[in-house]
Amino acid sequence: MADNTAQQNQPFEVPDTEIVTSFSGPALHANKILISNLPSGVRIAFLEALADQVQPLFRTAVLLGFGDAIALRDLLNHQLRDIEPQIKQAEAAAQKATSNG
Repeated sequence: MADNTAQQNQPFEVPDTEIVTSFSGPALHANKILISNLPSGVRIAFLEALADQVQPLFRTAVLLGFGDAIALRDLLNHQLRDIEPQIKQAEAAAQKATSNG
């Protein structure tokens, strides 16, 4: 469980040991995310939808307490804030290229 007290004081600082640990296992590709609100928290399932398959493949799921889910939202907002305009610009260019050709 995330240390919400520490996150309130320094929300985006992570000890080096935790960064090393975060790379100690595989990173699975996922391009579809399903979120379910449960009485105990938020279940986030990660799937991979392949072009030639109707049914996406299950990759993994996590169950976060509500406080941790909110902390994840805040972390994603912080991490993506600076690159979101570039992402939207690239998506618009790709969509335009697809519609022209």
